[in-house]
Amino acid sequence: MKTLLCFFYCIYSCVVLCDSSLVGAVVSMTAVSSAESLIKDKDKGLFSWLSSADDFLLEEVMLIANENTNNHGALKVHIVILYNKEVFSELMRSSSNEYFSNIEQLVKDHPNEIKIFEWQLVAKKTISPWIRLEYPNNHMKPIGGIVFANYSNGGIGRSLIPKEHARIKITFEENDFHITPENNEEE
Repeated sequence: MKTLLCFFYCIYSCVVLCDSSLVGAVVSMTAVSSAESLIKDKDKGLFSWLSSADDFLLEEVMLIANENTNNHGALKVHIVILYNKEVFSELMRSSSNEYFSNIEQLVKDHPNEIKIFEWQLVAKKTISPWIRLEYPNNHMKPIGGIVFANYSNGGIGRSLIPKEHARIKITFEENDFHITPENNEEE
């Protein structure tokens, strides 16, 4: 962001204070400087300058079901990725039972503002491989994600996905689940 602001300030300075023929030289010099800083910071990726601390970064999940998951019964799990703040707020106030009762209507009302990944887990010690999540709305950035699990005990069964992690493990236990952020290196 600093580079971008510096870039526009340099162009403004050249146009207002100097000869407009200097604009091309400043643009070229700034572009080279920006490219060099991106190359030096290759761990963040070429487009890291487009993201901010508020970006939702989730790319992969691992699902872990224990032997006693959902009192030894099957468990329906949804990872819900949202593109609308109002829908996000509404779902954060919903219990798992409310969510699963209303999800069909919610998808009908907001077809381009919600993406659902779903699984049916069985109650035995199961660990999935890393599952890559594909986002269909390339023109929109997701604002957040929520995990819903339809436990038979009727508990909350809902958890916010941390925004700042690209990989998470979700461990499903007898009556609840927890999310563990993972580093982004291959295991």
